[in-house]
Amino acid sequence: MESARIRQQWVNYVAKRLAKDVPELEIVNDLTVKGFDKQQAQEFVRHVSTHELDAMSKAGKRQAPILIIIGLVLVAVGVVVTIVTLKEGVGVIWYGIIIVGIGFVARGIWKLRW
Repeated sequence: MESARIRQQWVNYVAKRLAKDVPELEIVNDLTVKGFDKQQAQEFVRHVSTHELDAMSKAGKRQAPILIIIGLVLVAVGVVVTIVTLKEGVGVIWYGIIIVGIGFVARGIWKLRW
């Protein structure tokens, strides 16, 4: 269990570096400084660049529509509650739930593009 968590941390580290367009050779050199064997580091970076990034992208794209739907529902609830309370004279503005909903929508759109 612990080794799977550590491996995932290394995958995330390499994936973030690759996403920032850091050359693979530089990432390999970083990993060798951190204790990897040079050949292991090369294979690991190659594996992450070909398999892991694609899998992470697909997982994010599957999750994106759900985030967008949840966000839109939250915005709708916030707007409806705000309108109803304004008509009743109470005037409770649910800006918090609206902002959270917009955040969900934005994150879903970002995941679709990544």
